[in-house]
Amino acid sequence: KIEIVCLVWLIMAVMFKFVIKNSGLNLIFNADYAYLFIAGINFYILHNKKGNIINHLLILASIVFCFFTNSLVESLICLFFYGLFYLLIFQKLIFLRKFKFLIFVGVVSYPLYLIHQFFGLILINKLYNVGIENYFVLLLIAVSLAIFLSWVLTKYIEKPILTKLKQLKFNTF
Repeated sequence: KIEIVCLVWLIMAVMFKFVIKNSGLNLIFNADYAYLFIAGINFYILHNKKGNIINHLLILASIVFCFFTNSLVESLICLFFYGLFYLLIFQKLIFLRKFKFLIFVGVVSYPLYLIHQFFGLILINKLYNVGIENYFVLLLIAVSLAIFLSWVLTKYIEKPILTKLKQLKFNTF
């Protein structure tokens, strides 16, 4: 089961982060951010009504890992978002559905996640090098273009691929 994979991954992340301290293995097992992926996997399972106490315990373990590896402020921000995800999963923020922009961002969130760091960093550096030094303007341009590119990827790549996979009976999507 995926929960066993998450547990093993989290244990390995702890080992490579605190015990073995091998930067190569740390990188391979993504020890710095494994807890976020593990939490995301388990939030997804809970969202699909297939979760149990194990999923909640893995989320709890991931937040504990967060507090041991990040500053207090970063950990509290993470805890805030975990709480927000729980509220969303258990239908306590239904009123947010009226905000169409939030629905849109949710739809394009996976491609946005995939491209934001690389795309944003390159774009911000390029814009800075051509003389745009206002950080607010840099961030506004980078975020706007990243969201637009994510929409393009969602509309013209992700959705057509998912449609084809469903036609081929890959119903896990």
